[in-house]
Amino acid sequence: GLAELRHEVEGPRADVLILLLATATVIPAFKRMNLSPVLGFLATGCLLGPNGMSIVSDVTTIETIAEFGIVFFLFEMGIELSVERLVQMKRDVFGLGLAQMSLTASGCAALAPLIMPGLTPASRAVVGSGLALSSSAFVLQLLRDKDDMNTRHGRAAFGILLFQDLAVVPMLVAIPLLAGGTKTVMAATRAALIKSSIALG
Repeated sequence: GLAELRHEVEGPRADVLILLLATATVIPAFKRMNLSPVLGFLATGCLLGPNGMSIVSDVTTIETIAEFGIVFFLFEMGIELSVERLVQMKRDVFGLGLAQMSLTASGCAALAPLIMPGLTPASRAVVGSGLALSSSAFVLQLLRDKDDMNTRHGRAAFGILLFQDLAVVPMLVAIPLLAGGTKTVMAATRAALIKSSIALG
């Protein structure tokens, strides 16, 4: 009966069903308002999450599902990107991308002590680098919603996002060293290479 059904969908299953229902309603609602569904997803996550109405409580399960979603998204992004296109976009990737990362990371690192006093230079570098990154999933979805992927600013944004994704590997090497851990440079480099090889594979 109804009691058995309710018992079956308690916990993580109920959370997943609630999120699927929210997704099914948010997309058409925000498209009707001529807004990006990404904004709806953000608002829904804040509303349903533990810091909102606490309707979704099993954050660990949702994080696992979200990670799969990001992996699938990046896989789709990789299918669309060829070596020829990467060469054509080298100015956007290594020019604009490097400039954006350097300027944003430096600015955020310089301003970090005003918000969080007592940070060491290493901590400021980590904070600045982290804040210089963007969400490829969100930005590319916004560009697709507005059909801007093939425009000049769309290609520039894609190049910057691609550089940010590439910059994650050296950041994975640097952060354990800046944190003062026991890893050596070779060990950190080996760990980052293994992770990147798995991701590329």
